[in-house]
Amino acid sequence: MSSLFSFIRHRYDKIKGDTVHSHPKESDFRQKLKKELYEYNQVLHHGFPTKPSALAYDPSLQLLAIATKHGALRVYGAPDVEFCSTHESEETVTQLLFIPGEGRLVSLTCDNVLHLWEINSDDFNSTLEEKKTFDEFTSDGSKPKAISVISIFDKKLLLGTEDGDVHLLNLHSFKITDQVISQDVIMQNVPEDCKVVSTGSVEALQAHPTNKDKFLIGYDRGLIVLWDLKENKADVTFNASQQLESLCWNRNGKEFLSSHSDGSYVHWVVDDGNQPKEECIPYGPFPCKAISKIDWKTAEGDNEPFMIFSGGMARGSYGDKFTVSVIQGEKHVTFDFTSRVLDYTVLCKADEEPTDPGLEAGSIRDIPHSIIVLLEEEIVAIDLLSNGWPPFRLPYGNSIHASAITASSHVSNVPESLWKKIIDAGNQLFSSYSKREWPIRGGEKQETRKSRDILLTGHEDGSVKFWNVSSVSMELMYKVNTASYFEEGFTESDDADGIREPSKAIN
Repeated sequence: MSSLFSFIRHRYDKIKGDTVHSHPKESDFRQKLKKELYEYNQVLHHGFPTKPSALAYDPSLQLLAIATKHGALRVYGAPDVEFCSTHESEETVTQLLFIPGEGRLVSLTCDNVLHLWEINSDDFNSTLEEKKTFDEFTSDGSKPKAISVISIFDKKLLLGTEDGDVHLLNLHSFKITDQVISQDVIMQNVPEDCKVVSTGSVEALQAHPTNKDKFLIGYDRGLIVLWDLKENKADVTFNASQQLESLCWNRNGKEFLSSHSDGSYVHWVVDDGNQPKEECIPYGPFPCKAISKIDWKTAEGDNEPFMIFSGGMARGSYGDKFTVSVIQGEKHVTFDFTSRVLDYTVLCKADEEPTDPGLEAGSIRDIPHSIIVLLEEEIVAIDLLSNGWPPFRLPYGNSIHASAITASSHVSNVPESLWKKIIDAGNQLFSSYSKREWPIRGGEKQETRKSRDILLTGHEDGSVKFWNVSSVSMELMYKVNTASYFEEGFTESDDADGIREPSKAIN
């Protein structure tokens, strides 16, 4: 018996050895097949992007894009419409812009490279793909030109640099054009009283809302120039006394605002030249933080316009606050957030709806209806049409780890009766939120298998959250705070300082 076993063992080893040496490709194929069949692969993203860095919105297609410090790129539309991709270099994305109405967007990474992305569709799905890159400012062998700001201008991309020049990039070919607006040319075109030794870097670029040949150039040290590209000259020059942070036009194209590092904003009228109409420090007169971004939006009918800006709070009292302020006439609300404001965008009906060709561009009203605020740790959407300007419930991008997850459980095929009860309970719990539908409605939802799946998560703060994971989106359905269920009698003798212990984590 032992000899028979030895014979079989010998023959098996010989066959195995022959197979390994004579068929190496088959072994490689089997390894590849096992990797494809059994290796874990990421197929879906849920929750808020880790370490966000830039925000963009396309009002024509109603798509929102968020980029991160790891080079990730996510595009959101209506609930269950999401696209994801990643920059190959995984560099931090510093700026992000949509090319309006084309399903394309441009990203600028911290290595000074521009990337062109497209949303492409076939019969089965849609994907976000990188199509072209522009790195001539770093690869031509000369001294690198650092891009400080980018902005869409007609069919071109304006590139403002840290040395004060403005270049134009053709968006079709993604190649730089011969047109350059250098700092020296600017200085030759401005009045003597506006000339400075150095303008500093280009801080802001804003296309004229009614004249496709003109745009504003804002420099770090306060100089602002309305440049006529067709005539290749400065139309009007404005000189602010404080460091510039941002610019925004009124839709009529006759006036604009500039925000500054001392917490002020200045109202300029184009026909008045270098004489500001108004200078205001909303939270002065004490020293204030910079207003990093400002928007001026006209309301419907005879209602007062909206003034929306981030920052600007008094340094002494509220210097540690992260805020976005909304002012409309006598109504003034400051939204205080728990993490730093990275960017925001204002959603307006005028940008999303087809324009009546019979109307003059300057007579159209913006009618802002929502604000999307990107923070370091969450995204917040604010309803400007409802009383009190309440927040929206998020259908995606929820901050799942607002409190660390300590336990989780997935439940599939939830009975319809129970599902409805959880939804009704959630609607009561979130009754203070806006009743309007989610304001971003771009893209088309793919038909998927109808299911009712819930992800339960227990958190370090003692809460339990019910998440709807039946589709691509992950919406919060309900939340239970368990602290009251585990409280015991508490007296001063339980703790020398009379301090109640925090809720225990759910494991």
